[in-house]
Parts: sequence; structure tokens; C-alpha cells
Amino acid sequence: MKVLLLEIPSDDHAFEGWLGGKAIQKTLELLDIECTYKLILSKKYLLESLDDISDHDVVHLECHSDEDGICYNPKRIQSLSWDNFAKELSENNNLNGKFIVLSGCLTGNINSGAKVLAKKQTGFKRVFAFDEKIDFDKAIAVWSGFYYLMSISDKWTMKKTRQSVKKLRNCFNVNLLYFYPSSRKDIGVNVFPKDNS
Repeated sequence: MKVLLLEIPSDDHAFEGWLGGKAIQKTLELLDIECTYKLILSKKYLLESLDDISDHDVVHLECHSDEDGICYNPKRIQSLSWDNFAKELSENNNLNGKFIVLSGCLTGNINSGAKVLAKKQTGFKRVFAFDEKIDFDKAIAVWSGFYYLMSISDKWTMKKTRQSVKKLRNCFNVNLLYFYPSSRKDIGVNVFPKDNS
């Protein structure tokens, strides 16, 4: 398995050294998972980095985001819509069968535009995301668990994916979901809400 890890920090996170992607990179090294890490500070570098996706199995986007798109500027004042991001991705890459992890707030909201990444035209097999605002440290813990579960499994079938996401939801008490291409609905979704009791 090869992971392309793209980190787009806010300026305060970059200044303080709070780079969640760097922490995930260390986890991947410990798990003996090959990883390419890129620190992204502009839209230009984000778009240039997308050319490397074809050589990887998983794209991990560590960023500030919302239902509308990705903040690609450290000051969080500009964003790239999910539709435009999907268009940029599919233009130069074969994404068929690849996973994308969106480690940003609300990217997995049921109304999020990020679900376009699971359309057949875009090609991702699974789009994993949070359906809540998430703290930096908790996101690192959740995705570290995710990559551990991936590292001990040979094949991620639909059943295996559901079981693994449920384990993460139960362990970390977070709202998780994943979108996937569906022949019946164009885009399918499996939602795993946390236990609020």
C-alpha cells in the first residue's frame, strides 16, 4: 500500500508546529506503509501534487474544510469547491479503486459536496470522512487507527470496510461515514454516528 499525504495547514497550525499530517506520516512509517508527504501552502502546489495520485493507493488530505470545499490557503480565506477538486482529480489521474481520506471538519456531512468524489466519473472506491468538527489530536488518533486496520488486512471488501469503520467509531466516539460509487443511486453512503448516550 502507498499513501500520498497532502497537508494544508492553517498559518497558526504551521507556526506552532501542529502538523497532523507529519504525525500520520510517523504512524505510517511505524506500520511500514510507504508514504509520500507534501506540505501544501497554495492552490498551485495542491493542483501540482494531484499529478502524483496515480502512483498511490490512498490519498490522505489533512486540511481545513467544510461542506463546500477545501481551504487551500493557510489563512483559510480561499477554498476550492468539491466539484472543482473532483474535476481536477479526474482530469489527470486514474482513480479507479483508490481510497481518499478527508481529514477535515464536516467533509463527511450527508449534505457535503465531498460526496462527488465517489461518483463513477471521478473514480474513488471509498471516500472516508468525519461528519463533525474534529480536533487536531483526535483526528490523528482516528486515522492512525484506520491505517493500522488497513495494514493488517489483505483486502478491503465492503463488509471489511463497514466493520473497520464501526471499530473506529466505537473506539473514538466520532461521527464517521464513507461515500462509495453505487449502481443504484450513483453515490452510496454508509453512516456511522457516535453513541450520544
